[in-house]
Amino acid sequence: MIMDKANYSVLTDFILLGFTDNPQMQLPLFLMFLLVYVVTIIWNLGMIVLICSESQLHNPMYFFLGNLSFVDLCYSSVIAPKMLSDFLSKTKRISYNACAIQLYMFGFLADVECLLLAVMAYDRYVAICNPLLYTVVMSKKVCKQLMAVAYIIGMVDALIHTCNTFRLQFCRSNVLNHFFCDIPPLLALSCSDTYINEVVMFTFIGFIIGISIGMILVSYTYILSTIMRMRSAEGRWKAFSTCASHLTTVGIFHGTMLFMYFRPSSSYSLDQDKWVSMFYTIVIPMLNPVIYSLRNNDVKNALAKIFQNAAFLNRRNILIMLVIRRDPHLHTPMYYFLSHLSFLDMCYTTTIIPQMLTNFLAQRKTISFVGCMAQMYISLSLGGIEFILLAVMAYDRYMAICHPLRYNTVMSQRLCVQMAVGCWLSGFLNGLMQTVFTLNLPFCGMKIINHFGCEVLAVQQLACSSTFIGDAVMLVAGVLILLTPFFLVLVSYVYILSTIFQIHSAEGRQKAFSTCTAHLTVVTLCYGTAIFAYLRPRSYYSPRQGKTVSLFYCVITPMLNPIIYSLRNQEVKGALNSHVNLFLDSYITQNAATVSVQTTKATKKSMDTANESIVKNFYFTEMSDLPGVRISLFVIILLIYLTTLAGNGAILMTIRTDVCLQTPMYFFLSNLSLLDVLCPTVTVPKMLHIFLSEDKTISFAGCAVQLFFLIDMVGTEIFLLAVMAYDRYVAICSPLQYTTIMSKQLSAKLAAGTWVAGIINALVHTSLAFTLSYCGPNKVDQYYCDLPQVLALSCSSIYLPELVLLLVAGIMGSGAFLITLISYIYIISTILSMPSTESRQKAFSTCGSHLTVVCLFYGTTIFTYGRPISAYSPKQDRIVSMLYVVITPMLNPMIYSLRNKDVKKALVKTLSLKRFS
Repeated sequence: MIMDKANYSVLTDFILLGFTDNPQMQLPLFLMFLLVYVVTIIWNLGMIVLICSESQLHNPMYFFLGNLSFVDLCYSSVIAPKMLSDFLSKTKRISYNACAIQLYMFGFLADVECLLLAVMAYDRYVAICNPLLYTVVMSKKVCKQLMAVAYIIGMVDALIHTCNTFRLQFCRSNVLNHFFCDIPPLLALSCSDTYINEVVMFTFIGFIIGISIGMILVSYTYILSTIMRMRSAEGRWKAFSTCASHLTTVGIFHGTMLFMYFRPSSSYSLDQDKWVSMFYTIVIPMLNPVIYSLRNNDVKNALAKIFQNAAFLNRRNILIMLVIRRDPHLHTPMYYFLSHLSFLDMCYTTTIIPQMLTNFLAQRKTISFVGCMAQMYISLSLGGIEFILLAVMAYDRYMAICHPLRYNTVMSQRLCVQMAVGCWLSGFLNGLMQTVFTLNLPFCGMKIINHFGCEVLAVQQLACSSTFIGDAVMLVAGVLILLTPFFLVLVSYVYILSTIFQIHSAEGRQKAFSTCTAHLTVVTLCYGTAIFAYLRPRSYYSPRQGKTVSLFYCVITPMLNPIIYSLRNQEVKGALNSHVNLFLDSYITQNAATVSVQTTKATKKSMDTANESIVKNFYFTEMSDLPGVRISLFVIILLIYLTTLAGNGAILMTIRTDVCLQTPMYFFLSNLSLLDVLCPTVTVPKMLHIFLSEDKTISFAGCAVQLFFLIDMVGTEIFLLAVMAYDRYVAICSPLQYTTIMSKQLSAKLAAGTWVAGIINALVHTSLAFTLSYCGPNKVDQYYCDLPQVLALSCSSIYLPELVLLLVAGIMGSGAFLITLISYIYIISTILSMPSTESRQKAFSTCGSHLTVVCLFYGTTIFTYGRPISAYSPKQDRIVSMLYVVITPMLNPMIYSLRNKDVKKALVKTLSLKRFS
């Protein structure tokens, strides 16, 4: 008996079932939770950096908020990485010790957050009820002591629960029906009596949550009492606004925690609780910084300041090269080598990405032998050049910092050119040597390269002879091309750091080191991945691992390099800023001059008008001036947008994964869902940004781009609805010929035709609108750039654009509407001639969703565009456009999922969780 008991408790690991065992759902869930986790890291890290860097946020409230962001960051990092790896793994195992550590860390951080919310409530109580004593009561020392107590209590409580749980014997199974190690699912596996564990769990968790909720309730009782006694409405609103974010966070966190733990084990539902746990472990840490940044003016203002400083985050390698080329301040050795690095990164990605993108869309992912060798040679050459160039750049920094007086003499233009040429020659020689050896290998077996490009290790894996010499050649090349430059970088930075530490002033040290940080970051990224990829024995080569590492240094690193240099270098940022502004000014001036030349031939009035036609940006109309209303509108529209993305994303995923929906009807529906994702994405993000920012402008070019894509999406949707009507006509009126007529080839052509027609339509309208002169007011009476509102600002004659708008919209729109109308005349005629009521109802049910969507879309679109500009009503049209730009894309997936049984069944099947058998 004792021996059996001992055998029972010897477990080496647990198997985590996760959310589902459906293979088709693993990748979508992985991508969804990866996105949530990345957003969580960005938001919480951003909040911490913001609070640390902005002096106006150095007070107790934001000290606690910074700690909350840190706890949320750690909280999600305890759970999410393992959960994400399990989506891509078959085994989903976690060791016994790792499970205990995860449970301890989870319990510790959950307790800290619970207590921290109570401390934050007390902070708000002191700030509102005793404002004159606030700085005295909530001193730095008191704040640190409160945080220390929260962390200590969390550690002790988590230790008690972890020890109490893992003293049990687990003899039933090692399969944990959860996505992480939590107490209730572990207790469910134990064959020991868990009564004491449940009592301890209720007692300690009840004590911590009870104290937290008690403090919060008492604090807010006093806070509300004080707020109600305030005389001015503005004072009450201001006082309450400082608590709204905290109250929202408390409600979400404590609600899920109470539901999770304050109930007996008999009412415990594993499947239900996995989703509840997901909410408070993954979603809440993402929501907390969002809630605080949306409802807090101090945080919003600090964020706006940070975003203004990072305005040029999305500029890339070509822009860096052009700026260095054009700006005389950047004609130095450092920026000469940086331009070479940018050119290399551009060529490097161009070698790999086009073929990779083609493979995503092609059924046959082939590459010729010559093409493969050429790709290998170029990528190896460029990779070698980059490693040597980084060493040369390190030497340049060494000369600039350690020998500043001799810098211009030593780093002459001639020497810089020679060094650059040496880098290129060495890289080409390295590429040639390795490619020639690979060419001489016999390839007599498989032709499938387990990679996204012709990478040397992946290609040599296919050889049917020994690759020992190849390994030796690669190690020699690695030493020469990787380790030798790396050693030069290392020696250079030893001297650089030694010199920096000898500088007396802190400002001088900071200035000297700031010129090296960007280069050091790039060196770490580049050398780290390359050494891991190539300087290891062939026996350790893993195709999946190799692909991931290659993706990082072939695609990600070249994208990051210009961002790193533009963010961390004041001179590059300044030059980028001045050149982009100069480009915009010259572009606008050139447009104005063109209009001036054309109109000079007419009258002096026209010439004056053209001279005034310098519009750099447009200004959007606000929906409301009241801050409270703007925040409410922001939250409502954000929820609608997220619902739109989730609903249409679910439709796309369901159609993609369910075999029953692989028909023309659902192929067109997936195109409609894609359009409904893209259409609000063109307008809503900018609109949400306007709600939170004082800057309600959009550049001339930005307005043109937004207008083009909006008209493109609207036009494509009009034609797609006509195609879907024709599809229903063939299905109901000619059911026996349906599969023959609506073949895959024809369906693809029809869908492609709708997209092409939409692009042509948008191109015509946008070209006509933005060749006009704009010399009057630049306020667009709308929350996005729409055609009637933009034309209304023009000081040129809009007769031609208006005529073209009505003609094109009339011909193309009426044509699409006519197809829809004729199709439904035949459909209704056929349905009415059916003998049985059941068959009529079944036939009509396949059209009900489409008819509803057609009525919604055509009704609002015709009302907006199918009339002269003179009948334009700004307020009325803002509401109507909100309906078809924001509301309709959200409603479409709901209409199809509610009114279509096939979609409903597939959605239920896709979203349902299968129990592990």
